[in-house]
Amino acid sequence: MEASAPPLGLLKSATYEVVHTDLKPEDLLLAYTDGVTESSSHFGKEMFGERRLRNWLQQHHDMDVREIPEQLLQALNSFGRNDQDDDLTLLCMKRNNG
Repeated sequence: MEASAPPLGLLKSATYEVVHTDLKPEDLLLAYTDGVTESSSHFGKEMFGERRLRNWLQQHHDMDVREIPEQLLQALNSFGRNDQDDDLTLLCMKRNNG
């Protein structure tokens, strides 16, 4: 799923399309702000990025959904995230088998 409209609250006149997605058992949904992918490295020359995030999620998909945000924050901090980086928000959900 890709963002298809401006961020909430940015434009008063913005309209948003409602999209439905079926999650299969064990599917993981991570909604995040650009503060995740734009977290900088220790040297400030490289961002965490979409590809690194996707790889991290594939490696940690089987982790308990409650641990994923905390572990991702640890990975961002290890990468070099600092107080100068943009704020971030994470929402993580996983459909169970039931």
